[in-house]
Amino acid sequence: MPSKAGRTNDILEDFLGEAKVDAHPVGSHVLLQLDETSVRSEIGHLIETDETLTSLTADTVTDVDIRAACRAVAEHTDLSEEGGGAVFRAGARCDPRGGAKARQFP
Repeated sequence: MPSKAGRTNDILEDFLGEAKVDAHPVGSHVLLQLDETSVRSEIGHLIETDETLTSLTADTVTDVDIRAACRAVAEHTDLSEEGGGAVFRAGARCDPRGGAKARQFP
């Protein structure tokens, strides 16, 4: 029966061999993140600038309220046009002759 160290080494060698094959896996890149902490920070600014929110105070808004609001916004926001534009701009920046072009897009 092989020792535990021998089996561990075999497992590590297999893992490292797979890592070499997957050295450049296809990636996915997050373009937007709706952060609940940022939403909480924004509440004070909204109260100051929106007359319809004057009866609200920042400390009356709970984490549950913020989470529900973020989920509602995420469920009802269509970013397909922005996503398609990002894919187009990334594709347009690729230069198979040596890296990414230095094109600027709005």
